[in-house]
Amino acid sequence: MEKDEGFKPKLAGDIQIRFFKKDERGGFYIISRRNKKSYLKMHEVGREIVEMLDGDTSVAHIEKALKRKDVEVDLSRFIKLLGEKGFLENRQASEKKHKKNSLILHHIPLLKRTEPILDKIYSVSYKFFRRKVFLFLVLTNLTIFLMFLTALFTGYIQLKDFFFIDNSVFFAVTVYLLLIMPFLVAIHELAHGIVCFHYGGRPQEMGIALFFFIPVFYIDTTDTWMLKKKQSIMVFLAGPVSTFFIGNLFFVLSLLLPTPYINPLRMIAFGSYLVVLMGFNPVVGSDGYYILQTLTDFPNLSSHAWSYVSMWCKRVFSSVSMDDYKEYITSYSRREKNILNIYAPFVFAINVVLICLMGYWGVFFANDLWKTTSSIIETVPNIPATTMIIWLIQLVYIILIIYFLFTTLKNLINRSRAKILEI
Repeated sequence: MEKDEGFKPKLAGDIQIRFFKKDERGGFYIISRRNKKSYLKMHEVGREIVEMLDGDTSVAHIEKALKRKDVEVDLSRFIKLLGEKGFLENRQASEKKHKKNSLILHHIPLLKRTEPILDKIYSVSYKFFRRKVFLFLVLTNLTIFLMFLTALFTGYIQLKDFFFIDNSVFFAVTVYLLLIMPFLVAIHELAHGIVCFHYGGRPQEMGIALFFFIPVFYIDTTDTWMLKKKQSIMVFLAGPVSTFFIGNLFFVLSLLLPTPYINPLRMIAFGSYLVVLMGFNPVVGSDGYYILQTLTDFPNLSSHAWSYVSMWCKRVFSSVSMDDYKEYITSYSRREKNILNIYAPFVFAINVVLICLMGYWGVFFANDLWKTTSSIIETVPNIPATTMIIWLIQLVYIILIIYFLFTTLKNLINRSRAKILEI
């Protein structure tokens, strides 16, 4: 937006503002639009400006009012940012948006309004929200999980029980990705939506997401950020907890049902425990990460961490001046700097480990692909159809791992260079 002192910005009618936190820099607030996905953290000065955006007061008059109060702020930049985020009625939102769909993640919306469906599910499941019932379920499931660990470590059940097709890791991975994970993710996401609905949030879009061509269910619960702190944490916990319950249920069924069902049931149980473990990872964009963000009152924590590491590296290698470095550091409160000093190196180390693990799995699948290719060469021209199918799946795995590694490295570099705007 070009600087236009005569422009009279008007705030959209469905704006919500809630107190976020207070530190030595003053108070901070979260502004959002009802049924929109735009959220912005702003200082109490920003809130004061927002309250003057009535459509009758020009930018020039707002600037004069701020000068009388000895408030220094880049008003044009703030108004521009509000317009780009869609918070102004008389300024069109920016058309430059992040791509919602990509080769890694492609969304296919099925429903725009989820309230009718969630209302029906909630009418059946609301009893689980009673404190005594919930505590009973938690204690029961912890006991069952201890039984699982005991059976695993004592040798009563074997790890091979989780790879029931010819004891093949390759086939097991395929079954997990294409059959088990979509089911677990659907339960996981529905739990987020129901708990958000329970606390008065309004989950929005529901549909199918293709993660590396693997179908998974999703539900948009961005309204969670406008809930109270404890309620937000409960929404984020709902997914892993529900998946944990599913894992225990299928483990118990594997103990009760006849032998032919044991391996498939234990695969679902084991897959559930893996999803829970991955869900509590505080580094990637998982429930554990969002819980950490909420507990620390630190939005975009991961992006700040990468920016923090990047700026520290630039300072070490003299890519930035000491003055620029000090100006960057002083933008954080004492508490935020303490958090970043711990979290930023941890994020860096874990991402390095994850990239190395993906590289290791790439070598593993490449080795399998080479063996299958050799088998095909030896059987030409009478190549079994099953062998060709296996070869194609293995090739897809290799391509996706290479693409994942490339895009992960690219995203981490971009995030470390990004300027994080907070007014």
